[in-house]
Amino acid sequence: MEYSLPKKPKIKEKTPAPDQRKFSVMPLSVINKRMTLASYRVLVVLSSYCNKAGFTYVSLARIGNDLGITAPSVSRQIQRLQKLGIVKKVSGHYSMIKGATRRIIYDDSLSNEDASRIANAPIEPYNNREIKGELMKKRISKSNKIAKEAKPVSAKQSNQLHNELLASVFECVKSEQDLVIVERRLASGENPGDILKELQG
Repeated sequence: MEYSLPKKPKIKEKTPAPDQRKFSVMPLSVINKRMTLASYRVLVVLSSYCNKAGFTYVSLARIGNDLGITAPSVSRQIQRLQKLGIVKKVSGHYSMIKGATRRIIYDDSLSNEDASRIANAPIEPYNNREIKGELMKKRISKSNKIAKEAKPVSAKQSNQLHNELLASVFECVKSEQDLVIVERRLASGENPGDILKELQG
């Protein structure tokens, strides 16, 4: 009788997608600006994520991860770049709805609308109905999450209370015959608290 081993299953390991960025386009105006090395490094990474019109939606955490620094450190450098007029925060940003949109200023004479037309990605502000809808979605998902987290806690507490009542009931049982009766009553679904009151009374 011959035994044959089954073939090894092919396991495909999930590998992160390679970084497609190969270069970073910086505005020429930075030559005349007094910048720290930290601000320059943040600008290099920030501009590597922007489109041809200079718009970028990258998070501070992602930039920090690329540079090996914290998001608050990135935020401080972004604020310095904004004061220097190299980076501009684009209006139409709504906290808790969408991420901050920033624009690296390559050409001062272009407005945000002109730049967005160049990029073929118009920045359209949310109307009131869309804002309310997005906020409601956030609130509903948050309340659902809280409800899901709260259920196990209350279930654990009620189970613990039930177990404590059962232990008290069995401590009050004095004879083997009473034990059989109590077990039958519990099996029929009778409340342990009511049985405990009878046994203690």
